[in-house]
Amino acid sequence: MDLVHRGWSNVPTRPFILPPGRIATVQTNYLMRDCKELAGGKTIVVPGSLVLRYRVSGQERRKAIPLPGQRILLGAGPTQRHCAPVPGSARLVAADTACAAARQATRACHPMSHSSWGDCTVAGVAWECGRFAGPGYPLLETCYRPTQKSHWFSTVWIDRDLTLWGAFAAARGRSLHGGEGACVLERRALRYLSDPLRLGRGFGVARVVLSVAGYHGPGDYGAHSHASHATVRVTISGSSAQGAPGGTYVALAGRISVTRKRHSLRGTVYASLGLRGRTQRVYLNGEWSCGRG
Repeated sequence: MDLVHRGWSNVPTRPFILPPGRIATVQTNYLMRDCKELAGGKTIVVPGSLVLRYRVSGQERRKAIPLPGQRILLGAGPTQRHCAPVPGSARLVAADTACAAARQATRACHPMSHSSWGDCTVAGVAWECGRFAGPGYPLLETCYRPTQKSHWFSTVWIDRDLTLWGAFAAARGRSLHGGEGACVLERRALRYLSDPLRLGRGFGVARVVLSVAGYHGPGDYGAHSHASHATVRVTISGSSAQGAPGGTYVALAGRISVTRKRHSLRGTVYASLGLRGRTQRVYLNGEWSCGRG
């Protein structure tokens, strides 16, 4: 049976008329909060049953329906750690797995020789891995142990170009002038401005601005809506920006890395950005560089 899973809502359900010979499907959703109270080995049992109230020929009836297969045992979930990313990645999260082991497995399981799912073995431990390329996940790789799925790690790999996803079809930003971008470094502040980037085949153009106040040299800088030291902005303009509303998108969460190579600055960026008053999201991922530092 194929079920249509719809978004959860706490609005009370409304009665409906079920014609003779037809069936109705009930989808059960659970809203979980205060999960920290499950620590210390505590468990909550969700009984596998429901009570159906219905009306037949004007008479209201009630029936308890046992559903043993839907009994759920809720317990504390796996411990998640944010580990230092491996080279070429922007983010590494491990669950019930030590960071050292996750970093070793991340290196060994990438690049994978397949486009979607596969497996790899690291230090005698088997992992099943999947790659996802879609809105917000330019290249997200998640691996878990087949017999212990609470043990997993997830990595966001960095693209070689500045690439945008989200409010429009995936588009790799291509410089209109073939350049890299410009950097300004003064008074312990670093500012990077990309060349205009064309979005796909349309006339949409994007400009990326990375700013780090209190810049103290190569390293990693967090960029999010509450950060005062690092910001990421993407300004989209043009009559056909592939469906993305024009305006300036500001990072809600992100990460900027900076490295120095001779007389140039370069690095990576990964950010989730939003436009004020809009629900659309734009995701930025890729490498940046400028000729002078």
